[in-house]
Amino acid sequence: MSKLNLGLSVLLIALWSSVPGTAEELSDSRTTSRSIALERSGSLRVIVDNVWGSISVEGYDGEAVEMTAVETVRARTTERIDQARREVELQIVKQDGEIEIYVDGPFRCRDRGERENCWDRWHDRYEVIYDFRVRVPHDTDIEVRTVNHGDIEVSGVRGDFRVQNVNGSIELSGLAGSGEATTVNGPVVASFVSNPENNSHFETIIGKIDVSFQPDLSADLEMVTRWGELWSEYEVEPLPSPAPTKRTEGERTVIELQRGSRVRVDSGGPTHSFETLNGNIYVRKGAIERGDNDA
Repeated sequence: MSKLNLGLSVLLIALWSSVPGTAEELSDSRTTSRSIALERSGSLRVIVDNVWGSISVEGYDGEAVEMTAVETVRARTTERIDQARREVELQIVKQDGEIEIYVDGPFRCRDRGERENCWDRWHDRYEVIYDFRVRVPHDTDIEVRTVNHGDIEVSGVRGDFRVQNVNGSIELSGLAGSGEATTVNGPVVASFVSNPENNSHFETIIGKIDVSFQPDLSADLEMVTRWGELWSEYEVEPLPSPAPTKRTEGERTVIELQRGSRVRVDSGGPTHSFETLNGNIYVRKGAIERGDNDA
């Protein structure tokens, strides 16, 4: 593997984090399983929208979406646990080739501008953790997100993907579509069985990014890290940096320089971008050992 000896620079990223959980003294768990059929003539899109807990999505040869959710409520009193059961609901919505699995409750602000006040109204009452295991047809497009107390794993899904975490890792395998995978505190690891035809993006703040493509990759790579190194198993050629952009803010003129390193694999193609603040970036050739022991 050859190290890309290229200049690095800081990318300031606005991020948000969750409110810490309550001091758990009591807990109560229950399990829900569903097989969700949806008539469709075209593509299928599945959304899993969680707040606390892990999500595992697996592609399989069936037609239905199969879900198992383990719900664990934590609170200081039985009254608060009962309150959580009344206020928090697992919703499943089907429409137009789309299935949405959604954890709803008072922590969901209907007005996005009131998000902070909404968190304040409930966070000291209870905590409801959902750990999801979902099976979807291989060709499904997915959108998967969680915030706390869980990692996200996706395997064997060939459609496009959008995966978001905050305090946890992301591990994707058997990919064939295009998309993005972002977290704040944790590594992002991915491998493709077929090279994506469109742009893809992988991002974290604290952790490595480790992505394996197939040997015949032809693409442009954009890589940004502040405290880390850039590695590629492909032969690459440097690309020129984009020209600075200029804008006016009041009486000031602001010049923006493009960050990171840009290189081309083979004859180029879609742009795959990789961004971390504190960690290494690995771009690997083939579904091989992805450096789980690398920093």
